[in-house]
Amino acid sequence: MIDGSLGVDIWSGEILLTMRKDPEYSDIYLIVVIPFEGHDKTWDEHNKTRLAFLKAHAEVVVVSREPESASYYKQIQYFPNRADCLIAVFDMDYTVRNHVSRIVSKAVRQKIPVTYIYPDTGKII
Repeated sequence: MIDGSLGVDIWSGEILLTMRKDPEYSDIYLIVVIPFEGHDKTWDEHNKTRLAFLKAHAEVVVVSREPESASYYKQIQYFPNRADCLIAVFDMDYTVRNHVSRIVSKAVRQKIPVTYIYPDTGKII
């Protein structure tokens, strides 16, 4: 499950689709969770194409129909409510609240195992 944001989410989806070609990983199931249609309207064409490719090859694409602010909230709720575990590329020492920190906080409160990958060092916890 990826949230369709630029950066790690798009890279993760592309990696999952590449891995799925290997028979050992053929059971990978990709879900793309989009906050609302058009959330990528300010992206350049290259990145819009990358997201469109992921959506076209995902088993499920979830799109909120709520207004923008409410749709981000629903997106944050979606991950911990459906995941058995999370892998978060996330700096736990960084204090700014963003959608990743909110997803991780909810998962931790729900006792969902979280593997953290620090973006600057690649350190895994």
